[in-house]
Order: sequence, then C-alpha cells, then structure tokens
Amino acid sequence: MTEEAPGSTDEEQDPPSPDPSSPVPSSPAPTPADESRKGSPAQKVSRLVLVLIAVIFAWHLFADRITPYSGVAWVQLFYVSVTPQVSGYIIEVPVALDDVVEEGDVIARNNPHPFELAVHSAEAQLDLAGQNLRAASAGITSALSALAVTRTELDNAERNLDRAEAIRATDPGAIALFDYDALLAARNGARSQVARAEADVESAREQMGVEGADNPAIRAAVATLDTARFNLEMTIIRAPRHGRVADLRLTEGKFASTGQPMATLVVDKDAWLRAPMRENNLSRLEAGQRVEIVLDGAPGRIFHGRVASIGLGVSQGQAPLGELPDESNATGWFSAPQQYPVIIRLPADTPRELLRAGAKASVTVYTGDHPFLNSVAWFLIRVASYVAYLN
Repeated sequence: MTEEAPGSTDEEQDPPSPDPSSPVPSSPAPTPADESRKGSPAQKVSRLVLVLIAVIFAWHLFADRITPYSGVAWVQLFYVSVTPQVSGYIIEVPVALDDVVEEGDVIARNNPHPFELAVHSAEAQLDLAGQNLRAASAGITSALSALAVTRTELDNAERNLDRAEAIRATDPGAIALFDYDALLAARNGARSQVARAEADVESAREQMGVEGADNPAIRAAVATLDTARFNLEMTIIRAPRHGRVADLRLTEGKFASTGQPMATLVVDKDAWLRAPMRENNLSRLEAGQRVEIVLDGAPGRIFHGRVASIGLGVSQGQAPLGELPDESNATGWFSAPQQYPVIIRLPADTPRELLRAGAKASVTVYTGDHPFLNSVAWFLIRVASYVAYLN
C-alpha cells in the first residue's frame, strides 16, 4: 500500500487566489536613456522640419537648372509713334482711343489750304522755268543767226582785201594806201565781230543749260512741285502700320508741329515675354525649349510658348571717360544674383485683349525629359495660375 503525499487529492488542486490586500507589483519606471531613444514630441517635429528643409533645398537646387521658373515676366510690344510730317491746324480726327487701325488708315487731317497754294505756286514756277528755257533756246537761235551774219561779213571783208592785195601786187599805185588800210581795218573788224558773236552763242548756251527735262531749272522746279505735292499729301496723317490706338493727343483745332508725336499705336501682333532669370537658371536653357505661361490677366489658364533667345549681357555701369569707376559696396558671403533677359515667344492664339504692354506673367521652362521634376513644375505652375485670382 503506497503512501500518499500529504495534502494530495485525486483531483488537481486550484492555485491559491491572490490576496486582495496584498500590493500589486508595478512595471519598472522608464530610465532617461529610454526617453532619449524614443524622443520627445519637440524633437520629432524638429527632425521632420529638418528633413523637409533638406528635401526643399535639394528640389530647389535641381529645379533651378532643370525647370527654371520666373514669376516676374512681363509682356512686351512694339510701339509706333504717329508723327505729323507737316505743321498745321487739325481739322478732323476720325479715330478714338483703343480703336484698331490698319496701315494707311486716317488718324487725322491737317488744314490743306496753305499746302494747296504751295502746289499752285510750284506749278507756276515750273511753267515759268519752261518759258525761260524756251526763251533761252530762242536766244541761242538769235545768237547763231548773228554769228552767221558776222561770218558772212568777215568772208566779204577777206575777199575784198585779197582782191586789193592782188591788184597792188601787179600795180602798186592802182589802189591808194588809204583805201587799202580801210579794207584791212574792215577785215579785222569783221574778225572781232565773229569772235564776239561766238562768245554770245556760248554765253546763251551756258545760260540755258541742258535742253529738255534734264535742264537744271526744270529739275529744280519739278522738285519744288513734288515737295509741295508731298506736303499736301502729308496733311493727311495716316497709321504707319496695324495697331491699336493707345495714346491720342489730337483734337480739332490743335496745332500739330512737325516731328512732335501726336499718337501712339501698340502693335499687338508682335508680342513677346521678357523673363529675367538668374545665372543659375541659364545653364540648361536653349532656344526652342517648351515654356508654360500664366498671365495674371487670365488666371486659371495655361499658355504654351517657346524660348526665343537668351540675353548675352547686361549693363555693368561703366564710368564715362574722365571719371573714376564706381564699384559696388555689396559685401558678405551671398550677393544678389545677376539676372539676364530670356525672350519667350507667345502662341499665335493668345487672345489679343490679354496682350497689354507690361502685363505680368509667370513662366516655367522645361529643359528636358525629367519626369519627377517636370511633374512638380507642372503642378506648381498650375497652382500659380489659380493664385493669380488673388492678384
């Protein structure tokens, strides 16, 4: 018969229940080393901010060169001044501000009466020059006739003298010396008359000049008439080319002075963007690269253009001769970056009402196939297009 252990039974005994009055053991308190490993909330925020700054810095470093951006581009247009070619009082102004005019359209009209009188006077001067030319031609004809008479007289005088000399050779006493001297004097006088008549013919020819339309007097009269007719035509002030009237300083009764601009046309057909960019932005820029454009006047819309040219230089403020150079006083590790103009062609379908000289724009240039940076730039330029609603 086996002996059972004390207190053992056929069934397994339940473990003793804890005494409610006994103290509950607590977990061990965290040490300072454990807290430093986990980090406080402030440290976590600081680390997150540092990581974010590093990411932004890296993005900015690469995006500056691969997807350069400028938020201070502006629209530029050609200006054409409308300047009177002749002075006079304005009698009509058929255009108004903001009108679109084509080349040759009438901007204003000067009083034409004084210039019509100048045309009539020039026509009379041309008629007078023609009359004088005909008179000079008649004078030459008269001088030639006189020359022919004197030459005939000379011929007769020489014949008479030759006969007298022949008679005297055979019979010296047949002709008195007085008569011979008279024949000799007549021959010499006839020669003088011929020389004088020839000089008169030459003088008449010099006074008349070239015959016909090449005559200097005729050409001067024609030039005067052409000038008078041109001035009369210039009393109508016309648009030199297509454009929109942006400035108009003309009104009926105002005196328009020659060479003083009286109106300005903006040629909106030839518009472009001028975007200043830092030197860092230029390392990958090339003409023909794709550009996305946001015009402040059209928020929410994206326009597409192309790089047309990149500025080759900017003014350095060189001192004129005789003066000392003025150097910049900028100091420190970081100086203001130099900026160069980048010219961007606008698309042909850009609404003309948006093309106002000086209109502000933002541009992003895509320098190549860079999916991540291009996507970020694509997103940011569209954000900028909606931010334009707040400008």
